[in-house]
Amino acid sequence: MATRRSAPGASGAVNGRLTAAATKAAAARVAAIATVVIATAAIATTAFGAAANPLADQFPADRPACWGRFYDEAHLARNPKQKTAEIVFGASTRTNSVGDRFYLGYRDRATPRWRATGSADLRCTPRDGGLSCYGECEAYPTRVKAIDDRTLQITVEGGECGDEDHFGPDDRVFHLRRLPIDYCATAQWVLGPPEASREDSRPFPPIPSE
Repeated sequence: MATRRSAPGASGAVNGRLTAAATKAAAARVAAIATVVIATAAIATTAFGAAANPLADQFPADRPACWGRFYDEAHLARNPKQKTAEIVFGASTRTNSVGDRFYLGYRDRATPRWRATGSADLRCTPRDGGLSCYGECEAYPTRVKAIDDRTLQITVEGGECGDEDHFGPDDRVFHLRRLPIDYCATAQWVLGPPEASREDSRPFPPIPSE
């Protein structure tokens, strides 16, 4: 029986075409995998960015937002070591003296209403799912995190620049409630840098009591 033989070079041509096709298929698979990896990374980056600063949407640039607390006489009587009678943390619609929008103001027991014991413009950056804030010369280092849609927890770790720390051991952690926008509109203009503690300072607007 006669044996059929391929023409010389035919086998090599076929193998070459198969190799080229396989190479193209492999390249297509690699490109597809790369597209999926890039898309997944983009989604993860977006999610991480949102998670890194979950408070971002609480501070819209086009309107003031603030949280505060007024402690009445009954509360202060139950907590004799607490000095703070009123405290507010917020973000204004203007750029402050440290290049950001945040501020802190407070009044202690010894300071009459309508006067701030101390206040400061703050710069805040995302940290540990919340904000880490400080004023000029590292004044009023403050940590901020959300408890719920209406409540922020702030932890005040110190006072003014090199001055006596007005906050006592029972004046470090505060749960502040969201305040009305009309109050925040006033507070953003009258609570400024540490000079607010001087006698000629503008007043501290009393925080609405519940």
